[in-house]
Amino acid sequence: MKPKPDNNREVTKLIGQFLDLYKLGKESWQQAGELLVRALELDENVFEKIIAQSDKLKIDHLITFERIGRKEIMPEMLIDESWGAKRVLELGYSYEKQKDLLERPIEVVIMADSGEIRTEHRRLNELTKSQAKLVLDYDGPRSKAQQADIVRQQAITREQPRYRTDETGIQFYASTRLTWADIEEILSKRPKPNALDIQGAIRRGQIGG
Repeated sequence: MKPKPDNNREVTKLIGQFLDLYKLGKESWQQAGELLVRALELDENVFEKIIAQSDKLKIDHLITFERIGRKEIMPEMLIDESWGAKRVLELGYSYEKQKDLLERPIEVVIMADSGEIRTEHRRLNELTKSQAKLVLDYDGPRSKAQQADIVRQQAITREQPRYRTDETGIQFYASTRLTWADIEEILSKRPKPNALDIQGAIRRGQIGG
């Protein structure tokens, strides 16, 4: 569908303004995204026209700016390379949730070596990878009680051995993936027969001729 003649001038103007704002940096990205959305409403071929005028912008970039303009992504999340921000974008949180997480401290449950549960408040960009996964769920941040349950279960799982060995073989306690190092460790624990065992085996004809 071709834009109307009157729209052509408006689209050209919006594209120029978008490119100017894009070049100004992240502080102007929200406004740039909103202008891009307005241009798309007038001409569905705006992406191609912008790419023809810029050797830096690609389709993926423009789709992201469109999402910024439609208030699906906060620009601050895109430039934040922390584990917390990455987790938020991965889970597709709403604009409102993103804004809330950026503006307020987040409650994080931590288990001390003694087993004591305590709570700390951290900013989104201060979360470690494991804390981001613990705190941020698909429906939003987990409550203190939910986090504590997960932390306790993780502690129990760490304490439980994956397997045990004895003279008869190996017993696995759960579904376990073994690395080559694990296998070497298991083999090193394999009971070795003593001299009397070997002598008895020879007498019984189990070893030798």
